[in-house]
Amino acid sequence: MADFSDLEAVLKMAGQIKNEIPKIEVLLSNAGILKSKTSVNGDGLDIRIVVNYLAPMY
Repeated sequence: MADFSDLEAVLKMAGQIKNEIPKIEVLLSNAGILKSKTSVNGDGLDIRIVVNYLAPMY
């Protein structure tokens, strides 16, 4: 599990998956955010862009 608004957490999760799972045959991403109490993440990036677009690409 990872907080998709935190790209560092996403990279950590991706590393864990890469080390623990030899092959991914199906990948589902249900990440998405429309409304949030804050408009930016800890890095000052728009939280919707990070969760909806950047994190899944990482």
